[in-house]
Amino acid sequence: TAPIHSAFHHPHMAAEHLSEEALQARVAALRKLSKADVVPAVQEIVQAACLGEPFTIFRTVAGAGRAIGYKKAVTLQMAPTGEGAPTIVSEAAVVFGATACDLPAATWRGTRVLEMGCGSGYAGVLLAALGAKVTMTDLQHAAELALAAVALNSTVIKVPASAVFGVWDWSMPGKENSGAAAVGESLLADIASADFIVAADPVVDR
Repeated sequence: TAPIHSAFHHPHMAAEHLSEEALQARVAALRKLSKADVVPAVQEIVQAACLGEPFTIFRTVAGAGRAIGYKKAVTLQMAPTGEGAPTIVSEAAVVFGATACDLPAATWRGTRVLEMGCGSGYAGVLLAALGAKVTMTDLQHAAELALAAVALNSTVIKVPASAVFGVWDWSMPGKENSGAAAVGESLLADIASADFIVAADPVVDR
């Protein structure tokens, strides 16, 4: 099984947001998952996303609903390649998305998110559906699928949330690219103003 790599960083979010018991529970859960070659719930979403079929995720809500454990269903869909080949959505992106959905609703609402290596757009579109203003970045070859994913899910991305794509080669981070003009700013400005920088399996072995 390929290793799962996913992460998000926030300059103001500290580990004390989780109690010791919650941290231990997550560690135990990860240890249990690491013993399985396939996690059924993750694999179901991966398969649906790769085939361009709708799938449903569940997000936390604000207020009293969160206190009683209520979660809101959100249906997303990834864009098919149009070439007969499946869209690539990694297990890491799905696990990252589940983690993001489990955080308090206010975590993402209205925040600026920069995604490194968005691929087909799974994580970026999901975060936009959670209320974030997302700038997805990747090489030129990812542009068509990422933009198509944004268009397919436009009805669940509610203003002021948004998702845009900019071409950016992170092996040359100092080279400004005009591909981020969709929001009227350069990518450098988006990087500088980001509240979160996220990456879900941005490097693919070929």
